Amino acid sequence: GMTVSLVIGVFEPYKILNLGFAFIGALFADLDTQHETKIKHLAISITKRFKIKPFYIPAFIVGRLFKHRASIFHSIFGVLLFGGIFSGVLYLTKGIFYNQYLFAFVIGYASHLLADGITRSGLKMFYPFSHKKIRLLPKFLCIRTNTFAEILVEMLFYLIFMAGFLFFLIAGRLDLNIAF
Repeated sequence: GMTVSLVIGVFEPYKILNLGFAFIGALFADLDTQHETKIKHLAISITKRFKIKPFYIPAFIVGRLFKHRASIFHSIFGVLLFGGIFSGVLYLTKGIFYNQYLFAFVIGYASHLLADGITRSGLKMFYPFSHKKIRLLPKFLCIRTNTFAEILVEMLFYLIFMAGFLFFLIAGRLDLNIAF
């Protein structure tokens, strides 16, 4: 919560949207799980007591139709397909093509696949063209899901993300002529 508040306080609204689209992209791949996931319970507060969960029903339906990590949602083709659909939605709703939002969504989505690729269960990276499960590291280096090691790796990713975010924050404030 404090990190989001910091971001909201110093960045322009469109840059905050980049973070939001990256977050949604990172969670989007897990629409194919039947278990309780973060994307199912991602809520938009209308009032203190009234919240909307826009992904709950899609996640429920997709989770029933597709097997987790063995479907188009966990593949490179899925990144391209859903990135293309997202691009079309952006174009239709805004009237122009918003590259930065698409880029943020795709980076978030791809980072999820990379993280799943270093787990012992791996994923079907080239689905539907290949059903072979792929790990991005040798099995003995891969992490098991739902373990302390997974939490440590997630924390490392968060720290790297925050360091990058702080760099862009400082670079943006110092006007170092770095394109965002």
